[in-house]
Amino acid sequence: MVVVFLAGLLVPQSMVAQTESVLYNFCSLTNCTDGHGPAGTLVRDANGNFYGATEGGGVAEGTVFKVSPDGGETVIYNFEFANNDGSFPEDGVIIDAQRNLYGTTLYGGSANLGTVYKISPAGSETILHSFTGGSSDGIGPYGPLLRDKNGNLYGTTIQGGAYFYGTIYKLTPHGAETILHYFNPDEHDGAGPITGLTMDKQGNLYGVALVGGRYKEGAVFEINSKGRYSILYNFGATATDGNGPATLTLDASGDLYGTTSVGGTYGAGTVFKLFRGANWNETVLYSFGSSTTDGQNPLGVPLLDAQGNLYGTTFMGGNAACGTIYKLTPSGEETILHDFGGAGDGCYPDGGLLKDSKGVFYGVTFAGGTGSYTPGGVVYKLVP
Repeated sequence: MVVVFLAGLLVPQSMVAQTESVLYNFCSLTNCTDGHGPAGTLVRDANGNFYGATEGGGVAEGTVFKVSPDGGETVIYNFEFANNDGSFPEDGVIIDAQRNLYGTTLYGGSANLGTVYKISPAGSETILHSFTGGSSDGIGPYGPLLRDKNGNLYGTTIQGGAYFYGTIYKLTPHGAETILHYFNPDEHDGAGPITGLTMDKQGNLYGVALVGGRYKEGAVFEINSKGRYSILYNFGATATDGNGPATLTLDASGDLYGTTSVGGTYGAGTVFKLFRGANWNETVLYSFGSSTTDGQNPLGVPLLDAQGNLYGTTFMGGNAACGTIYKLTPSGEETILHDFGGAGDGCYPDGGLLKDSKGVFYGVTFAGGTGSYTPGGVVYKLVP
C-alpha cells in the first residue's frame, strides 16, 4: 500500500478500475499524414466533435485535427513552414462560439520565433501575430491561449523580451499585441513560463513560471485587472515543497490549485493549493512517486468538480511508466483511474482532461497506440 503524508495523516493510495478506450490512433499503417504527437487538452463543439493539435506529422510540421464522436479523424489544417506559416504547435487549441480555433506554434512565422494563429471552421488560417524577439517581443509561445469575453487572447512566451526570460502578452481580436510583463529573475521574478493563464471574474490573471522566484524553483504570479504584477508564492521554500510548477486553475472561492512537475516528498511532482487571504499560503495536497506504480510528473491542468475533487494526468509513472489518470479528494486521497501502457493503449498523456455532462473523460497521449510512427499518440475516452 502506498501512503502520502498530509496534515499528520497517512492516506492510502487506491486503484479503481475504469473503462478506457482509444477513439483514434494517430499515424496508422495506412495513413501517416494525419499527424503524430498530440498534446494539450481537447476542446469540443456543440455536435460532440473534438479538436486538438499534433506537434508533428501531417504534410510537414504539425496539424490541427477534428475527431468525431465515433472516432473518425479529419485534418483541418497542415502547418507547412512556408510563406511565414507557423510550425510545431506545442499545445492544443481553444474554440469560440463560431467554431473558430485559436492556438500557438513554437516556431515559424516571419522571424521563425513562433506564431498565434486562428483557423476558421472551413480550415482557413490567419496568423494573428508573428513573434519577433528582441527586447520588445517574446520568443517561443508555449502553453494554451486564454480568451476573454471580448475576444482578446492572452498567453506566455518561454523566452524573449527585455530580459530574455519570457513575456506575458495580450492580443486584440485583430492581432494588436501588448506586452503585459517582461520576466526578470534578477529581481526575484519568475522565468520561463511554459503554461497558460487563468482569469477570475474580476479580470485578474494568474499563472506560473517554471523557474526563477526567490528560491529559483518557480513561482505563482498575478496580474491584476489594473495591470499590476506580483508574485503570490515562491516554490522551494521547504525541502518537500514542489518545484517546476506546471499548471494552475481557480475554484469558485478564488483559491488556486495546480501541479509541479517535479519536487515534493518523492521528487516526482505535487498537487498543491494556494489559499487566498492577506497572504497566500500553500498546502501540498499530494506528492507523486511514492511507489513504482504511482504516477509521476503531472503536466496537464487538473479539473475541479463541484465536490472539490481534482482529476488530472501524469506524464510518466504507473505500472508501464507510461503515465496515469488520477483523482484526488479534497483531503488528499489519490485514486488511479487509469494506468496507460497496455496493449494498443496510449503512452505519455501530455495534457489535461475534458469532461462531458455525463462525467466521461477525454484526452490525448503524446505516444503509444497502434500507429506506425513513434511518437504516434491517441485520442482516448475514459468512462467512470
